[in-house]
Amino acid sequence: MLIPYNYSLNEEAPDKWIISFDSGSHFIVNLNTVNFMSILKKSIDMKSAYEAYIAHEAFQSCSYTQFELLADNVIDRLKIAANKQYKPQPSYINLKLSVIPTRYIKYVTKPFMWLFTLKVFISIFILSLLFNITNLYFNNTGLVPDFTYQSFTLVIVPLLFSTLFHEIGHLAACRQYDAKHGEMGFGFYFIFPVAYSDVTGIWALPKYQRILVNLSGVYMELLYSSTLFTLSYWYPSLAYIAVIIMIRVAYTFIPFLRNDGYWILSDLLNEQNLLPRSRKILNQVFKQLRNVNNNFMQELDRKGRFLLAYAILNILYFPIFMLYIASSYTDYLIKFPYLLLTLFNGEYTLSQLSSEFFVASIFYLLLSLRLVKILRLALKNMLSFIQIYYKNNRDINE
Repeated sequence: MLIPYNYSLNEEAPDKWIISFDSGSHFIVNLNTVNFMSILKKSIDMKSAYEAYIAHEAFQSCSYTQFELLADNVIDRLKIAANKQYKPQPSYINLKLSVIPTRYIKYVTKPFMWLFTLKVFISIFILSLLFNITNLYFNNTGLVPDFTYQSFTLVIVPLLFSTLFHEIGHLAACRQYDAKHGEMGFGFYFIFPVAYSDVTGIWALPKYQRILVNLSGVYMELLYSSTLFTLSYWYPSLAYIAVIIMIRVAYTFIPFLRNDGYWILSDLLNEQNLLPRSRKILNQVFKQLRNVNNNFMQELDRKGRFLLAYAILNILYFPIFMLYIASSYTDYLIKFPYLLLTLFNGEYTLSQLSSEFFVASIFYLLLSLRLVKILRLALKNMLSFIQIYYKNNRDINE
């Protein structure tokens, strides 16, 4: 065979395929490329490949020399992709700390893998979701209004188990469908501590399996919260934890952050680079606004318009959230500097502060981070302008 490398193909759309190699490299090709690779894969030499190429209805006739040049080019590119170790994109999670190395994942996930066969997954997911929603509707338990050390301990320990089950779910589903996976650990997303599991190998899976892997974390948390709601009939305090977990499940489906909801939407739209692609369309719209006669908006298909709307909402969700906090917690935001000063002076302890104090803390922290990001971008653009300015002046003088 002319292509001696092992690879897998998955159809994303009628003319969009993902080719994945054992090295971890993957890229997108069209149907003609898939057919051409299939011919080279099945052929023992260039002559037989050329005969199969001529006989194929999808390709135009060409000379043997032209075919040989094209085939050599494709084979060389595949050789590079097959032998080159895949380098993942820069992670949005910082300060990673591995907790369970890759070699131990199979032992941790083995007891749970039966939960991820398709029929079992769908049945239990639907039943547990309905059970949790029913409990949320009929349960009158409110969240603990004031923060204390005791309430913090009672909440944080079960939530850590919930986080653990979430990541185990992703990895167990990954192993169920024979996708490559990495480690499980903790890191920081912006300022927030998060758990992560390396499941980048799922791009080699079919679309529905990728969606199942991305849903599997929520799936495990629904099972966990269902257990807590059931036990709350005898131990009512467990209902507090189950409610918090369900709030976190809802948060997980927000598609504007790098949550599971983002990757699920990415799979549904067949867009591996959902956010960059949507921002690119938005930038094109801004560039074309000056051209009154431009028909760019009319040329966008339904998917393009959805991506445009997604990009706009992705920009707006943060200021809308901040405005909501500002309007709902105005008094605490105003009093926050005074409360912070009294806390540093020892007049208050953490256990004496209400939950609104911590909401205000997050508000000012997020606002500060956003301002720092804007200032860094402005400084970067200013330095770039200065470099271009001096370079142009130097060229003129020379």
